[in-house]
Amino acid sequence: MYAQLIDGAVVAYPVDVRQRHPNVSFPSPWAGGVVDGMEYVDVASTAQPATTYQQNLTEGSPELVNGVWSQTWTISAATSEQISERITAQWSTVRADRNQRLASCDWTQLPDSPLSVDQKAQWASYRQALRDVTQQSDPFAIVWPTAP
Repeated sequence: MYAQLIDGAVVAYPVDVRQRHPNVSFPSPWAGGVVDGMEYVDVASTAQPATTYQQNLTEGSPELVNGVWSQTWTISAATSEQISERITAQWSTVRADRNQRLASCDWTQLPDSPLSVDQKAQWASYRQALRDVTQQSDPFAIVWPTAP
């Protein structure tokens, strides 16, 4: 992605130079330069920092670091509404995962299952532990039971 500069300061980012100048032929790769009197620089991607569900991550304005224009990131606190929405969404994901795990072992409880009574009881206990997963307090740190 590119940034547009005026007097060495970023005035627009991100910029799709090819879309802004559809009648100009650009080499590939293009490291930036002046097009129709406007200066563009290639912006190096940087890894997104890790965040929690209680934080928001936004892309900042590129900065010149050691002669290279680089992508920047800003971490801010999420609102209580955003946190609540994320917790609700995560519980939905946990329930879907739990339901898939339950469905994959439904066969263990069928009357014609080839399992012994003891094995069937172990699977029944595991399945109950799966149903109890939603009783845990943090949907982002679920401790899943181990299948027999």
